[in-house]
Amino acid sequence: MAFTTLKRGSKGDLVKALQYIVNTEADGEYGPKTEKAVAEYQSRFALQVDGQAGKQTFQKIVDNSPTLRFGSVGAYVNAVEVLITTMKPDGKYSQDEVAHVKTYQASRNLEVDGIVGKNTWRALFGLDGIINTVSAASNSTKQRTSCKDFKQYSKPYASHIYTKNGTYNKKQTIKNSGCGPTAMADVVYEFWDKSVTPITLADYSVRNGYRSENSGTNWPFFKAVANKYGASKFIQTDSFETARNCLATGGLVVVSFRPSKWTNGG
Repeated sequence: MAFTTLKRGSKGDLVKALQYIVNTEADGEYGPKTEKAVAEYQSRFALQVDGQAGKQTFQKIVDNSPTLRFGSVGAYVNAVEVLITTMKPDGKYSQDEVAHVKTYQASRNLEVDGIVGKNTWRALFGLDGIINTVSAASNSTKQRTSCKDFKQYSKPYASHIYTKNGTYNKKQTIKNSGCGPTAMADVVYEFWDKSVTPITLADYSVRNGYRSENSGTNWPFFKAVANKYGASKFIQTDSFETARNCLATGGLVVVSFRPSKWTNGG
């Protein structure tokens, strides 16, 4: 969705975000109060005063917007929460919401740092033709209809020994304890290296000490693999909403479960 000038009669999340920023009633409808508040903003910053929020007005907002990071509060946080629809609308930039911003940044090919700076503000406002909401991105991004799906019980991976260095146990194989390397191999194959297999990553895990003695793969393995392949868009989160949004924008998710209907051992 290309940038559209907001004016009397406009409606939607971008209008509501703008209303938070210009300090007027945030109802998502561009009426006389919003027009007046925008005109006052334009006058304050020596812009053309017409009460319409075009590119120049939004660029000035970008220039004057604070950089938001964990712990920020207030109207500008409210504006971000409106535009990134998975965030909790409470005006508080919590650690969980940092993860939501990272997911948005990844979906827009921005630096993934969880900090709302000028480039992220520009993306959120739809400047330069960038789509301005996560929900819109979900509808417009080409969806991944299929991807590599390694099976840890398939040949030749199943019987490959996957055991901790120094405590060799031939009963520990990819089939019974290699879900981590297998799942991460799907991600690596899709995005970075078509030569990778579960064996590649299982051996990497063992060499680098990520294979535990009796509990499969240690958590740091996933971040280490991402770093190994230069994955700038990789994040770890315990937020279901963040994971769901990643999937909606064409990403892949590796999930670790406790013992449940999906796994006996976790």
